[in-house]
Amino acid sequence: MGKAAYPTPAELETSLLAAGLSQELIDLLDLTTAALAGRQTFEGLTGRRMLATTQTREYDPCRVSPRGVLDLRADLVTATSVTYGTQAFTVGTDVRMAPLNAADDGRPYGWLEFGAWRFYRFSYGYPLPTLITVVGSWGYGATIPENAWMAMLYEAALSLFPQITMFIAGGMVGWSEADMSEQYGQDPFGFYRRNLQMVLGSVDVPGVVNIYRRPVMG
Repeated sequence: MGKAAYPTPAELETSLLAAGLSQELIDLLDLTTAALAGRQTFEGLTGRRMLATTQTREYDPCRVSPRGVLDLRADLVTATSVTYGTQAFTVGTDVRMAPLNAADDGRPYGWLEFGAWRFYRFSYGYPLPTLITVVGSWGYGATIPENAWMAMLYEAALSLFPQITMFIAGGMVGWSEADMSEQYGQDPFGFYRRNLQMVLGSVDVPGVVNIYRRPVMG
């Protein structure tokens, strides 16, 4: 089904608790920054925005190939409108989103194919050339695939290593609360990483990144 939102600080906190960290330690951590860092790390590695948003993007018509192909250099889930100046193109008739069947495969579109395109020549002095405008839902999908979401959450947790190092190095190698106690022992990070892997289902971040890394058109 996928996730309708990026991992939140609250969801990160739940994962850390399940991994064996104390609420006392978690309360000292910057979960908001960590959650954002996990998202940014994953999207930076894949070159994609995973959760689509409504945007308007403009393109220089000179980037349309002689065969009528425009590389969007971004992911497009749906196109509400495609225009060239005041000329509107009908999606599915005048212009086609490609690759074909991308939506059926759970993938975004990466380029547009114009059925008939006259390649205009412009003088790049004043006035500026007319632009192609594409309004639509931009990003990988309307929801985030489960494995990508888990990889973001894992990266968010790993980004907390420096903060945890600081607190543990300051002598916080264990604590007790009421009738509960926890000790990290001599290998606190091994403990942390192993438990995170168990909680998050042994997520293979490099493997998931390879699945979603955006290809570059030649």
